[in-house]
Amino acid sequence: MALLALRTIGVEPGSILATSAVLTAVVGLAMQDTLGNFVSGLALQLERPFDVDDWIEVGDGAQAGPVTEVTWRATSVMTLDHVEVILPNATLAKAAIRNYSRPSTVSGLRDGRAAFSFALSSSCVLVGPRGARSGVSARRTARGPPPPRVFP
Repeated sequence: MALLALRTIGVEPGSILATSAVLTAVVGLAMQDTLGNFVSGLALQLERPFDVDDWIEVGDGAQAGPVTEVTWRATSVMTLDHVEVILPNATLAKAAIRNYSRPSTVSGLRDGRAAFSFALSSSCVLVGPRGARSGVSARRTARGPPPPRVFP
């Protein structure tokens, strides 16, 4: 109906359709990065692979440090050189992200604490809360087996 009305006015509808198709392609190409960052930002918000203050490493390790801000377009990371790096979310969606603040169960860390086991030997130096002085007395008692005790 509208095409007939344009034709009666003297405007060729084919030229308007071609112009609108070209404008749509130009706007679509211009918005490609912005829309990619927006969709990646939404995906990062839904997945939550990291939060603010999490220590992350992106890609090959060139950008590593605590996350300072996460927005719909970009994520900010403070590097070891105290330089804030702003990473587009589309880049984060394509890169490997290592989150050191959330270790996996494979790493052996539970609740942020490491579990270590060790055995005392005669070469161990025990240092107590009072420092080296208590360590010296503990070292004297830690050498060799204790003397035998005889009970009546």
